[in-house]
Amino acid sequence: MLTSLSVRNLAVIERIDLEFGDGLTVLTGETGAGKSILLDALGLVIGRRADISMIRPGADRASVTATFRIGPESAIVGMLEERGIECDEELVVRRQVRTDGRSLAHANDEVIGVALLREIGDHIVECHGQQDQRGLLRPATHRMLLDAFADNRDAVDGVGQVYAAWQQAKQKLECLEADQAGRQETMDTLASDLRDLEILDPGEDEEGVLTATRTRLANRRKVAEAMDIAATALAGERGVDDGLATASAALVRVRDVAGGLVDEALGAVDRALVETAEASSALARAATGLEDEADRLDEIEDRLFALKSAARRHRTTVAGLPEARESLARDLAAVEGLEEEVVVAREDEARLLDVFRSACDVLGKRRRKAAHALDAAVMAELAPLRMDHAVFATRLEPREIAAWGADGAETVQFTVVTTPGAAPGPLGRIASGGELSRFMLALRVAGQGDEPAGTLIFDEIDSGVGGAVSDAVGERLRRLGQRTQVLVVTHAPQVAAHADHHILLSRADTAVAEARMLSGNDRREELARMLAGAHVTEESRAAAASLLDP
Repeated sequence: MLTSLSVRNLAVIERIDLEFGDGLTVLTGETGAGKSILLDALGLVIGRRADISMIRPGADRASVTATFRIGPESAIVGMLEERGIECDEELVVRRQVRTDGRSLAHANDEVIGVALLREIGDHIVECHGQQDQRGLLRPATHRMLLDAFADNRDAVDGVGQVYAAWQQAKQKLECLEADQAGRQETMDTLASDLRDLEILDPGEDEEGVLTATRTRLANRRKVAEAMDIAATALAGERGVDDGLATASAALVRVRDVAGGLVDEALGAVDRALVETAEASSALARAATGLEDEADRLDEIEDRLFALKSAARRHRTTVAGLPEARESLARDLAAVEGLEEEVVVAREDEARLLDVFRSACDVLGKRRRKAAHALDAAVMAELAPLRMDHAVFATRLEPREIAAWGADGAETVQFTVVTTPGAAPGPLGRIASGGELSRFMLALRVAGQGDEPAGTLIFDEIDSGVGGAVSDAVGERLRRLGQRTQVLVVTHAPQVAAHADHHILLSRADTAVAEARMLSGNDRREELARMLAGAHVTEESRAAAASLLDP
C-alpha cells in the first residue's frame, strides 16, 4: 500500500508531499491542475519510461520518492533479498530523471535497474485508465483474477512446485539423453579395449620373465656348450664323479682299521657324490628344457611386441597393463551405470509428468467451476455501471504440453460483447478505455480473494457517464476500498463523495501545481465546484452536502 509520495520538479509540480491512507482516495481538480502529472510521478517509481521533457523548466532533475507498506509474505521481499537489499515491511522507492538523460532508481537506498523497478511495480501498483490498461490486456492478469476469486492459492502453489520438480527432472533427462550417443561410443571403445586386454591377459611380471627367456634363447648355443662342459666335467671319463667314486672305495677299504680316522672324510665324499649326481641330473633337465625352447624365440618376441604395443596404446608400461585392465573395467561399469541412470531419469520424468497432469486437472476443474460463478458475479455488476447490454464470459482453453507452465495447463481469457448481436472477443480488443476500467471495477468488486496488487489506480473511470451511473461507480469503488487501497482520478462529484480521503490538485497564479487534503467545508466546496463549474451557488453547495450525507 502507498503511504507517502514526494514529487520534486516534475512538469508543473515544483514540490508536493502527500500522505495516503487505507480505503478510497480521490484526486480532483480542474483540467490541467496536475492530476495526470501526479499519476506520471507514480508511474516513474513503478518503472515507467522516463523522459527529460518531464523535468520542470529551470530544474536540472526531477525526482519522485514513494513509500509503500508491504507484507512480510510479499514476493517483493524475496526479490530484493536475492539482490542483497534489506526489506522489512517498508519499501522506499526513489527515481530521478536528469537533464542529461540519465535515470537513476533506488530501493531502500540501494541502486537498482529499471527492469527490477518495473518488476517491483507490477506487484504493488496496478493502473487502469484511458491510456494504461496493462492489467486487463495481460492474460496473466485474467488468470490471477480468476484464481483470486476461486481462492486457488494453494492449488496454484502446488502446481508450481510440481512443475518445477518436473522441469528439473526433464532437464536432467535431456542432458543425459543428449550425451547418450557420446556415451555409447565411449562404452563401445572401453568394451573393445577391455576385451583386447582380457584376450592378451598380461601377467604381473610377465615382461621380466619373457625378457629373461628371450635373452637365454638368444644365447642358447653358448648356454648349451657351457652345460655340456659342466656335465662332462661332472660325470664324464675321469670326471668328478669317477674321482669321487675312486676316493670313496679307497676309504671304505680302510675304514674298519682306521679307527674312525677317515669317517669324516668318507661322509664328505659320499655327500659330494650325491650332490654331483643331483648336479648332473639338473644339467640334464636344463639341457632338455633348452632343447624344448628351441622354437619359442619367435613366439616370445611376438608376445613382448604385443605387450609393449598395448602399453603404448594405454599410455602405461607393460607392468601397468593389469591396472589398466582394471581401470577400463571400472570406467565401463561407470558408463553402463549412466545408462541405467537414463532409465531411472526417464521413469522419474514420466512419474512427475503424471503428478503434474493430476495437479493441473484439479486446478483446471476449480477454475472452470469458478469461471461460471465469476461470470455471473461480474454480469450482476455491469448493469448499474451502464453496461447492461454487455456480456462477460471467462474462456478457458487447454494448452499444448509444450506451453504448460507453473500456472497450469490452460489459458484464461476474459471475453466480452459490448454491442448486442456482436461476436464475443478478447476484452482488451473489444472494450474502449472507459469500458475497460468499468469491467475491471466490476471484476474487482465481484472478486472476494486477495488483490494481486496492494494499490489500484483508476484514471477517469467515470469518463462518459454521469448521474446515477457515476454514483454506482463511486459506491463500488468504496466497496473495493474496503479490501485494498484505491486511488481514483475523477471529475464526477458522485464518485468523489464516496471517498475516504480527498486530495485537491490546483494551480496558483504561478502556474505551479499544489496539492492538499480536503475535509469538512473544503471538501463540500470542491464537490460544489465539480457540480456547478466556475460559479459555485448555494444550490450546488446544498447538492454537495446531500452527496456527502445522503
